[in-house]
Amino acid sequence: MRERTNEVEVERDVKVTVSDGTVLLADVYHPVGIDDAPTILERTPYGRVNFASAMGPEFAARGYRYVLQACRGTDGSGGSHSYFAEAGDGRDTADCNRITHPKILRSRLQATRQAYGSPFRCPGFEGQPELER
Repeated sequence: MRERTNEVEVERDVKVTVSDGTVLLADVYHPVGIDDAPTILERTPYGRVNFASAMGPEFAARGYRYVLQACRGTDGSGGSHSYFAEAGDGRDTADCNRITHPKILRSRLQATRQAYGSPFRCPGFEGQPELER
């Protein structure tokens, strides 16, 4: 894994509107000075201030942008939560037309992760590239 070489900037409660109009909240960890950093997306129903939030500073310090999104119906995100209806929200979140944040639009999605069910892939992200080393 890359060395820690960057300062980290955090944005809380970044809104992502999915295709049915529901607003999902995310925390975004940016590596300072790298506008086109590759992006890692993680979605969780367990809250954004937990074990997963510790990963944000670590990845961002190593030059990756880390997006930690609260799943539908959890931690301030709209809608009702269902473990069986995550694929659509995952696909919508990865769609650059949904994430309107200017820094994220300039980056590329490098890896996805779900905080439950599968430690390496979000439903809906089959075929996504592996994390650059």
